[in-house]
Amino acid sequence: MYDVMNSEVIKAKSKEKRFSHYYWSILFVLILTLWTGYLAQRPIYNWDMIAYSGVVLSYSNDSPQDVHRQVYEMVDNEVPSGNRDYLRSGEYRLRCERDSDYYSNELVFYQVKPLYTMLVYGLNQLGVPLLKSTYLVSILSYWLICIFCFFWLKRMNLIAFLLSLLIMFSFPMISLATYSTPDCLSTLCLLLIYEAVLNRRNLILVWGLCALAVLARIDNLIFAMVFLVFSQFRNIHSPWFFRRSHFVFVGLFLVLIGSFFFLPALLGDPADGLHFFDLLAHFKSWIDYSDLLRESFFAIIDSGMMVFVAITVITYKFLLPSHQSLLKIVLIGMILRFILFPAFQERFFIHFEILTYILLFNLVDTKINKSSKDELNALV
Repeated sequence: MYDVMNSEVIKAKSKEKRFSHYYWSILFVLILTLWTGYLAQRPIYNWDMIAYSGVVLSYSNDSPQDVHRQVYEMVDNEVPSGNRDYLRSGEYRLRCERDSDYYSNELVFYQVKPLYTMLVYGLNQLGVPLLKSTYLVSILSYWLICIFCFFWLKRMNLIAFLLSLLIMFSFPMISLATYSTPDCLSTLCLLLIYEAVLNRRNLILVWGLCALAVLARIDNLIFAMVFLVFSQFRNIHSPWFFRRSHFVFVGLFLVLIGSFFFLPALLGDPADGLHFFDLLAHFKSWIDYSDLLRESFFAIIDSGMMVFVAITVITYKFLLPSHQSLLKIVLIGMILRFILFPAFQERFFIHFEILTYILLFNLVDTKINKSSKDELNALV
């Protein structure tokens, strides 16, 4: 009799769970798609769209003068007047508009994000206007991040739905979605890496995602290097991720270092790729660098980042060992990035904020599941 009651209760719970999954999934995708379409009509016209458009045009046009002329013709024809005035404000922007050679030389700073620029190029080849393509990549990445986070939460119930909405409507995420930068795409790549590591995906997939992250933003090389070092000397949760041969470690290390030195040159920077790191640019004046570091540190203190750091510290000891190890990797990567790029912008660290949300939810969900099972056992 008790077995029959137990079976009936389990079937009822399973049916209710499936209905909840379908209901909240459909509702979330519908809201997200409508909201994403709304954001797509309200982009932030930042100057980077002019630079990335020039990079994309240079794929099929070797003339700096032609590229320069085409880009600013698009700005005149496609950007609203108020935003157009903003894109031309300031000495630097005016010089880029008036001097095609100077503009062409500035493009080397934007050629080192080939995954982003190639996606922009692909959308443009499909018929999407070039300037629109620069922020549409961010819009699509935003949609994928929100979908990915929702289904990563596994239990697609009301709590997961509300948490996903919180991520979707957060100001940093909205900013990522509407800027013509590779930052949203980079965030997507990093989140895919975190999920692959936690769920023990194939090691080749993990390193393939690391390569995509580096191609999205070259500074993601720092996170890839940290993953590599940990994969050799630490154990995140099983021999799968970390017990690799020394030959593999040395080989990957050399590949990553080589990409750091040679990727900028291969993509059009004839000088040295090292000038992309603010630390090296400030080595000549330690005072300038230390001032910038101090200003950025206090900017972090004043930002919402400290809330997520506090949550991480408070909940750390309650997390699974694999979650603890991943957080260590991410935090070390963030610290190294901050040292090399001592200019704080929260959009560079949104991947950490989202990861904190998800790990915290998994912790709470585990506690709730355990309590529910105890109640079910008591009932039957």
